[in-house]
Amino acid sequence: MLMQSIDEKQANVQAEDDNSDDEIEEPKGTPHFWLTVFKNMYVLSGMIQEYNESVLKHLQEVNVKCSEREQPMNFTLEFKFKPNEYFTNEVITKVYQVELRPDKLEFSFFDEP
Repeated sequence: MLMQSIDEKQANVQAEDDNSDDEIEEPKGTPHFWLTVFKNMYVLSGMIQEYNESVLKHLQEVNVKCSEREQPMNFTLEFKFKPNEYFTNEVITKVYQVELRPDKLEFSFFDEP
């Protein structure tokens, strides 16, 4: 009799654990991560306007792709968004062409990101 009640209690606890996993969904990551990053970067913070924030809340991932060695120096920024009411593109890209002159090998001459 004692063994049966212990088994029943364990079954009830297991059933409660199974149900609680379905009901409680843990958030993954930091909410609005990229918006928070951009607003806290000195170089970008001044560019983020209030009307940009609602769009940037949908930004999920930022990737950088650099050119191959044999190609002209450039890089591509890819901004991946979750579905939203502002645009239909899942990924928005921006390509930057970098021109280095032999007499200006310093990166300090770039005056904007």
